[in-house]
Amino acid sequence: MESFAGDWLSLRVQADSAARSQTLADRFIKQLPAHPRVLDVASGAGANAFYFETETGWSAPGLAPDWTLVDGDPDLLMRARGLNGCADVVIADLTPGISPELLAGVDGVTASAFFDLVSEDWFDDFARSVCGVPLLLALSVDGRWRWSPAHDRDNDIMALFARDQRRDKGFGPALGGGAAMAMIRILTTHGFMVSSRRADWRLGAADAGLLDALTRMIAAAVLPYGLDASDWLARRRHEIERGVLRLRLGHMDLLAVPGADNTS
Repeated sequence: MESFAGDWLSLRVQADSAARSQTLADRFIKQLPAHPRVLDVASGAGANAFYFETETGWSAPGLAPDWTLVDGDPDLLMRARGLNGCADVVIADLTPGISPELLAGVDGVTASAFFDLVSEDWFDDFARSVCGVPLLLALSVDGRWRWSPAHDRDNDIMALFARDQRRDKGFGPALGGGAAMAMIRILTTHGFMVSSRRADWRLGAADAGLLDALTRMIAAAVLPYGLDASDWLARRRHEIERGVLRLRLGHMDLLAVPGADNTS
């Protein structure tokens, strides 16, 4: 299973929070009882639970959920222990799927920036296993992007980056930029009613650290496919230093609610 450095996860917290659909988050909360048990899948350092605590008012007495945060990285989970209302952290290998023990007694399931890493078969098994509870699945990449100013190598570089996003991350061939549409199709097949909202990153001068890390990540990702993006990277880093680089990177949030006729 591919892991991500805590520094990268910390860099993206602000962009993630700004991008997310609060409308879907509020609707997810309304699907749950007071003081619910919520499972956060691939929770990392707990950014998803932190978003709910700070941006939705879900930490009010009598309403706050009991979180179970599950991830395969014990170092990241250690960072999550200070969250209010965090009832439990579980170190678990998620590559085989979500165990029935983790789902027992759960009122809802959340995840953030995870399901574009898994395969279609993995997600189909997940959708089958969580039938009957509401899901909020945030920040899956959807393949859209726009750099400003444009560079004449953007199309070639981003095409190879999209290809790299689909390589096996430990869960089978990753959904990558096709994740959102595949997830909607699979969830609907399993009887969920699905709502979606765009949750795009809109990065600019205030996001210099994230832009720097992201451009370096992209340049490194395309190199194994035979494309040397060093000139592109040098140009982008210069634009970051000048505060003129802008990027809109497409993501989607999904709310999935079990349908009345769900028999899967």
